[in-house]
Amino acid sequence: MTRAEILAKDKKYPVISPSQIANPEDVILRSLMALFFSGLLWIVFSAAVNFQVVPQTIFFGAIVLYAFARHGPNHSFVRAKLQLKAKGLDIKSPTLKTIMPWNWLTKVEIRHRSFDFIPNYVYFEFKNKSDVLILWEDVRDDMDQTTLISCVRTWAPHAEIRGDASIAKAESMATYTELWLKDLSSAKSESRHRKGEVIENGAVLFESYKVEKLLSGGGQGTAYLASVLPHADFADMPPQVVIKEFILPQNERGMQKARESLNKEVTILRRIDHPRIIRLYDFFIEDMRGYLVIEYVDGLTFRQFVEKNGLPTESSVAEMAISLCKTISYLHQLSPSIIHGDVTPDNIIIEKDGGVKLLDFDAAQELTRNKTNTVVGKHSYMSPEQFKGMLSESSDVYALGCTLHFLLTGFDPEPISESFPKKINDTVSDAINEIVSKATRLDQSNRFLNLDAMRAQLEQL
Repeated sequence: MTRAEILAKDKKYPVISPSQIANPEDVILRSLMALFFSGLLWIVFSAAVNFQVVPQTIFFGAIVLYAFARHGPNHSFVRAKLQLKAKGLDIKSPTLKTIMPWNWLTKVEIRHRSFDFIPNYVYFEFKNKSDVLILWEDVRDDMDQTTLISCVRTWAPHAEIRGDASIAKAESMATYTELWLKDLSSAKSESRHRKGEVIENGAVLFESYKVEKLLSGGGQGTAYLASVLPHADFADMPPQVVIKEFILPQNERGMQKARESLNKEVTILRRIDHPRIIRLYDFFIEDMRGYLVIEYVDGLTFRQFVEKNGLPTESSVAEMAISLCKTISYLHQLSPSIIHGDVTPDNIIIEKDGGVKLLDFDAAQELTRNKTNTVVGKHSYMSPEQFKGMLSESSDVYALGCTLHFLLTGFDPEPISESFPKKINDTVSDAINEIVSKATRLDQSNRFLNLDAMRAQLEQL
């Protein structure tokens, strides 16, 4: 069954097939035809009344009234509404209600013309050959070219954008993330509607997510387990998600720090597509809070696992370490490279099937420069260079070595030190003890060259 057929069966979201206007050329053609025939009728009528002013005025008034009656507030063509959401284009009119996913969008055509008799419009074309045209008059109070283009570039980078020369400036401006953060920064002057710091179970956020329970709290915000409401209609989203709430400080310095943290995490997560790394589904602001909607992983962190079940077997530790080497190497091989910067037992989850998944990119950095100017991370898992604000791929090698030390001993390693798990747990083999030791050398040049080299030694165990 095609996408069009699936939508056709869904009364809530029918296939877009506008009856008034089929394509952008019709807008111009109809406008020119209306202008031509109106002018011709005006000339004929004026000649018939010997160009007397009063009859001409009455006739002109009649034309204006007719136009208002045809395209006035009650006419569906001029009352369309368009909202740009992470899940897609939310289009509403008296005769149409649909959400078209961003991955369906193939083309956007924008026309802003200086002549009033040719309407300005935006035209969308989708994979299933359906299309829709909306007048800018309908949506100009809710968005501008910059907002539209930024959203298309963020959520539908594959789509072609066409239009007047004026879109070049808009196309070079802020991404959707930046626009979102601008709104975020202005939220501090408003008053919160929801009372209390913790969101109650059952509360609905963004009209799409129902809070089920509190998962954790700390740092700048709190994490909640939430269910996705059926009417939200998000493409490829599981029934349950995690919502990370970021509290916005009232002082300017704190606000700037919160904005930078959110911007960094959203930007990084949007670039990642890996089965062993949590996914970012959505982000929004509501009630003076910033929210990230991310994948929910049903399992235990390494720390929780050890506390509940005791130390895993050495073979299990090696197997999980190999998986993590592959996952973190994926980040390092992106362009620009992404350094996680906070590989710890608290940021890795063991799923029920035994797989491991990497979480929390709050400390991550895109490796576009060597000096981060910030020191972020848990001290027992931070390399010496990270303490100095210097972050590199080797910093993740060091942190992974420290994490293996924890799995083999049940204790956090000493900060800024080379780890020898066999000194604490004499059942640890010499081979894996040497791997942990080499990964945690204080001098970067003495560590594994990269995680692929570390993985090669782990696979020999």
